Amino acid sequence: MEKQERARPIIIRYTLAVVGAASITIALLLLMNDLVNRFILREPVEYFAIASFLPAPDRGRQLPDAPPSPAAAPDTPELEYEKSENVVVDVPIVDIDTTTPIAEQPLNLDD
Repeated sequence: MEKQERARPIIIRYTLAVVGAASITIALLLLMNDLVNRFILREPVEYFAIASFLPAPDRGRQLPDAPPSPAAAPDTPELEYEKSENVVVDVPIVDIDTTTPIAEQPLNLDD
């Protein structure tokens, strides 16, 4: 009889779990059915309240003319500077001695 007494609480838990899961599933199905029915009856534009909606023009109506493009670009400021070709840049010469190992070579950073 001990096995039967231990099994009863487990059976009760499983039964409660199945009933709870079934009730949650039915509630969700009914809620989703209600939401779908509400959205089907609405105007499609109302689904997207954040976006601004511009209705398409009537087929018999012509679109307005586009504004003319400007003939010339407006005056833009220009930076005035002098170009000089006399600039000489000194490039340091690096001496590499291939006879000594790299670790023993002194750094040539005197310039």
